[in-house]
Amino acid sequence: MIVAAGLNGLTAFAPALADISAQPVLLLGTAGVLNGIGYAVFSVNQISLRQRITPLHLLGRVTSARRFLIFCIGPLGAALGGWLGTVAGVMPALIVGAAILCCGTIIMWFSPVRHEV
Repeated sequence: MIVAAGLNGLTAFAPALADISAQPVLLLGTAGVLNGIGYAVFSVNQISLRQRITPLHLLGRVTSARRFLIFCIGPLGAALGGWLGTVAGVMPALIVGAAILCCGTIIMWFSPVRHEV
């Protein structure tokens, strides 16, 4: 799960790197495929882990709280990313967004998730 999240974080740098790449289409295509694989692996495993560690009577509440947070944070992140892109430029905004995405992998690395079986 951590490797899959890291893969997603690293592939997020592809749009910024495409500007300086000799083969931007190949870079973006490869990143898209790797991101899809990473997302699928992460998604299945995080759902399975959440179901394993959450008591059955709380599973619906935990799932709905997670979805609420994700659906609220997404538009906020999009607005902040758009603002940053306007103020600092598109490339710096893409790099900051990818770096923030990588922070989740670092947090997971130091969390109990790494030790779950």
